[in-house]
Amino acid sequence: MATLSSVGALTRPAGATTVVPMDWPTLSRQASLIVRAKVRETEVFRYPNEDRLWTRIHLEDVEILHARAPLAWTPETLRSFSIVQVGGSRDGITDRVPGTIAYRAGDEVLLFLEASPEDWVTVGIGLGTFFVERPPTCPPDRLDCARLAPANPSTFVSDVEFQARSAARSAADWIRDIAAYQ
Repeated sequence: MATLSSVGALTRPAGATTVVPMDWPTLSRQASLIVRAKVRETEVFRYPNEDRLWTRIHLEDVEILHARAPLAWTPETLRSFSIVQVGGSRDGITDRVPGTIAYRAGDEVLLFLEASPEDWVTVGIGLGTFFVERPPTCPPDRLDCARLAPANPSTFVSDVEFQARSAARSAADWIRDIAAYQ
């Protein structure tokens, strides 16, 4: 699998993690990479010398919206791009971590990501995940008729305000705002 390299030495999330709520501008500034993509599949695994389960989320149709550091992007990289999150279920064992997201094949997502030594992870565990919701009349190539829904609304500051504003704003409007916060 192709890997992406980024500037900085970050570590995988710790065993005990506190998620700090963030608003849209803070989340946008915190992310090293922001992408829109579709979930192709998920797989649960263990890193060598670790007991904890992890889930790798394989993405397709990746669109880069923002990248803080220069990255080595190739068509192959984007075809095999994935993120990881702590937790998962495998062989009758479940390792559940509050704040993680249950990604499903076919989900269209907006992801705010940061680098770890081996992989990309969402900012604030699941805080950096938004689902793109489309009414049946909204074609997949358009965002002006789609809406964003925080995957983890309990950790999103002013979620009531976000939901109220989201009803009146398209996903395209929210994505345009990202550049303003960099």
